[in-house]
Amino acid sequence: MRWTEEELAEFQRRTGAAPPPAPAAKAPRAKRAESPLEAELRGHLQVMQLDPVCQFKFHVERKWRFDFAFPDVLVCVDVDGGVFAAENGTEAGRHARGAGIVAGFEKRNAAAELGYLVLCYGPPQVKSGEAALQIERIVNARRRGFTLARELDGAAPAAASSSR
Repeated sequence: MRWTEEELAEFQRRTGAAPPPAPAAKAPRAKRAESPLEAELRGHLQVMQLDPVCQFKFHVERKWRFDFAFPDVLVCVDVDGGVFAAENGTEAGRHARGAGIVAGFEKRNAAAELGYLVLCYGPPQVKSGEAALQIERIVNARRRGFTLARELDGAAPAAASSSR
């Protein structure tokens, strides 16, 4: 808080003390670095001419983010690269520990409650291209007004609700 000259004079007159120092300005928070797995998936999606929003914040009260999102069709994507950490002899990350797993459930359930379809992938799906192919199918189907299940059955898109 910055003091005006009048406020400073009034404070000193009333208390006889110097005003408290102004709080130091918070340094801007460093942007989280993209993981190699996220970069690989983003590259696959760009080749497919899909342009996701990166580090998408979907909740107004929480600081939750998804690695990628397609907000126009309510699709979010999380890449969990540390799921095999313990098998590879490295320390497991937040996503592979009990509290982190439960926190992930909470985040994904909140997104579902807001209408988002949440897709989660690990290293095998990203590296094989399976993740990008599935994301492309789902996003494109939703952009055409289909759900993938109806599209696979050959059904037409749902008609707008008719007025009676």
